[in-house]
Amino acid sequence: MGNFLDTMNLATAAAGERILAGMPAVIEALGLLLAGWVLAHLLRLLTTRAASLLDTMVSKAVGHARWRLGRFANLLGTLVYWAVLLMFVTAATQALGLQTFNLWLARLLEHLPTLAAGLLIMVAGFLLSGLVAELVRATATALAAPQRVALARVAQGATLVVALLVGADQ
Repeated sequence: MGNFLDTMNLATAAAGERILAGMPAVIEALGLLLAGWVLAHLLRLLTTRAASLLDTMVSKAVGHARWRLGRFANLLGTLVYWAVLLMFVTAATQALGLQTFNLWLARLLEHLPTLAAGLLIMVAGFLLSGLVAELVRATATALAAPQRVALARVAQGATLVVALLVGADQ
């Protein structure tokens, strides 16, 4: 019976030493996650407000609320939130020494700039297609109104298709 208790004491002491040895890494990882969460929330708020401000400025400059950029504000803020959080989760897994998970997240993070560029091209193409449609509608005065609208939609669709193809190629 004494041998069993000695073995249990040794096993418990070894487990306690491992837990105490890993505590600084756990505290560091928790600190990184907390800092990332706070920064992600702050950047989401700033991004959403900046997009809403841009929407207001464009609406005032154009003279009407046709552009409606504000509907993308929450989406853009959410994308920024998750991108920042993903970076901090990667740093936390590195602090914990989770190599397999860390390598997977690092490979995922390598593709974020390309994905962001593709999405930016698509959004810019969407906005540009609306501008092209307005330009065609305004300049094709020799055509009847239904023909002008049809030509404007064709130009808008062609611009949007090109932007989507270029963005998807990224």
